[in-house]
Amino acid sequence: MALNFKPMKFFRVFWILYLSITTLLMACIKTVEFTPPEHKPALVLNSIFNPDSIFTVDLTSSRDIFSNEDFSHVKNTSLRLFSDGKNVTD
Repeated sequence: MALNFKPMKFFRVFWILYLSITTLLMACIKTVEFTPPEHKPALVLNSIFNPDSIFTVDLTSSRDIFSNEDFSHVKNTSLRLFSDGKNVTD
């Protein structure tokens, strides 16, 4: 009765397990205290220009990096598009 033992496959599996376990045991966690500076909102202009369709423009106010709120849209604004110094939106 012959054993169906493949030493190379065993060796490969052993090393993968060994490296995985070693990596998990050697990993460390370091807590870093971070206090971000006070956020000052800025205007953000997002736009999509397609030559064969209507331009889409969205003017919002930036938000804090840790904020979960939606971006606040800037209301009562007027935007003008210029090309080569000439107003395109008239």
